[in-house]
Amino acid sequence: MRQKRMRRKKDKMKKKYSYMVAMLAVMGIHAAVANKAEAKAPWADDNFLQYVNYSSSDSKVTTKRDYTYDEKNLQTNLQYKPKFPNNLALWPGSGDDGWALGGVVSASDLPYPLSDIAKLKHLKYRVTMNTRIDDNDHMILMTNGTVLERDKDSGDAGMAKVYTMTSQETDFIPDRNVIQFVLDDVNTPLSRIESIHMSVFDTEGPRLQNITLPNAGNGKFHLGQSLDIVLHFEEPVNIDASFELPMNTRKKAKYVSGDGTKDITFRYTVEADDMTRSDIGKQPYNQGKYLGIGTRTPSEWDANQGGDDKIGGLLPPNVKDLSDNPMESSTSGNPYNWKSNYDVNYNQSPGGASYFNQLDSLKLQVDGIVPIINKVDVATSTGTKYLKAGDKLTIKLQLDDVVTGTNGYIQFNNGKKALYKSGSGTKEVTYEYVVQPGDEGNELAYTNFIGNLGITDDFGNTPMVQNGYNPPLALASGEAICVDAVLPTVEFIPDTDGTYERQHSVKLNVVEKGSGLKGDVLQYAWVQSPDQSSVIWVTYGIMDGKMPAVSKDKVNGDWYVTVLMQDRAGNINRITSPAIKFDNILPSLSITPNGMDKYLGALTPTVDVTDEHAGVDDARLEYQWMYRDDEVSEANWLE
Repeated sequence: MRQKRMRRKKDKMKKKYSYMVAMLAVMGIHAAVANKAEAKAPWADDNFLQYVNYSSSDSKVTTKRDYTYDEKNLQTNLQYKPKFPNNLALWPGSGDDGWALGGVVSASDLPYPLSDIAKLKHLKYRVTMNTRIDDNDHMILMTNGTVLERDKDSGDAGMAKVYTMTSQETDFIPDRNVIQFVLDDVNTPLSRIESIHMSVFDTEGPRLQNITLPNAGNGKFHLGQSLDIVLHFEEPVNIDASFELPMNTRKKAKYVSGDGTKDITFRYTVEADDMTRSDIGKQPYNQGKYLGIGTRTPSEWDANQGGDDKIGGLLPPNVKDLSDNPMESSTSGNPYNWKSNYDVNYNQSPGGASYFNQLDSLKLQVDGIVPIINKVDVATSTGTKYLKAGDKLTIKLQLDDVVTGTNGYIQFNNGKKALYKSGSGTKEVTYEYVVQPGDEGNELAYTNFIGNLGITDDFGNTPMVQNGYNPPLALASGEAICVDAVLPTVEFIPDTDGTYERQHSVKLNVVEKGSGLKGDVLQYAWVQSPDQSSVIWVTYGIMDGKMPAVSKDKVNGDWYVTVLMQDRAGNINRITSPAIKFDNILPSLSITPNGMDKYLGALTPTVDVTDEHAGVDDARLEYQWMYRDDEVSEANWLE
């Protein structure tokens, strides 16, 4: 009889289990992570719990109010993975009825970034369940060994009343957190769990693990150069993007990127007069030997530190984790409380032992004070403003600081350059322009005086011209430099196109675009050979706007106009015209009769006309028969 009652009881339990499983499958097990205000859960995983064997006889429950729950009912190695709602296995004990639902949650079961935050031991959790409890039944909720129990209130009428059971906030242990739900002393199949909700809380602010400088280079930064400062936190953080990180140069590094991640990047750009050096005397003030975070008083200028003494008072108000916990700040008892107690692999590092700051180790220096060009001397090899091919223009810069560099140049408006010549490693640097054939430039000027000098101080600062100073490109007298490496020339314009004439006039179109003809004169001569060396020169003054013209007559044959010119730059050129043809010799005429000098019938004389240069124009040849009377003088022959 007893065996039948037990069998029926077990049959009822099987139905109860099936009902409970169905309810849990429908409701699901809700897991949530929230900040202290339980905001919208960033993750939800219904599979972090599993059913386990339970027998009240094995639980060592002595009374409903005095018990020690034996965790051996969970799988003995406590390393099982969540299986809910699959692989259900429930067996009531031999004597008492009841069941248990249990599970283990570890940091690896949480999604990122909660998994990392759990490793930091910053998390707490709380479990809430809605349960129906019938008469004589007893519900137990256990979180990491802390017990919460409940019976049906004696004053509640009816069957299986709904109650909410909420555990206390419990520290989330990175390795394992054991959560158990126990129903003991089952009287009816009506007691059950209807829903389970797990909330996870981030309760501590973020801490800093290291400061790195990915573009530190050689540790020297000049005007306009930028340095990225990366703050690596132990968990993702939000930062006020308007926050600027004060530096010991009295300037600030600006936020660049990383909000919502573990790496927050600030960028510091060297500005004019930034200085951390104390090894030279050009600075207006000394602000420490190395770059660091945080402004400093004069007594702190020599501190060789990256700013750790300042971080705890600067960052915490502006940095919060994703749960809105502010960054840990300095306290009187622990000024470096903001350093993480874990390394980047989440191994414990008490007191921030693994923390490092490359602003300390790399010892960066900045120099934003550029060399100043305070004087420029200009000289020519000719001693005059005029330069021809082979002549030299020298530009000497005087600076207030030592500079180095040998590959620079100064650009001119004629497209040419003065190249570096000497002075690297001193405060006086010289550039030289050697004029090449064909170079021109009536008023030489700089087109980019400063941009390509190719010299810097020891930190890489390029020079600037002293404020208000205009570098000259002229002699001391103020005369502008004239480059003229093109020979003067002349265009010959004859009055005829290569024909013989008794006289010729040739215009001389002088072409001189550079320095102009010396004395505004040229010399010319008429010669009978293009290469005639012995010449009697005639000086001809050039008047503005008028073209010189030279003439010649009473000569015969080919003659040439040769012109000798010199411009103010010293270019000399002699040019000779093509042949100019003259003809001042009369044609020769001979008449040969074909009979005797007496009339004997028809007479046909032969007329032969020749000319030495121009030739005979047959169209203009005329003749006339004349009568001669021996008794009449020749003067009257034609009368």
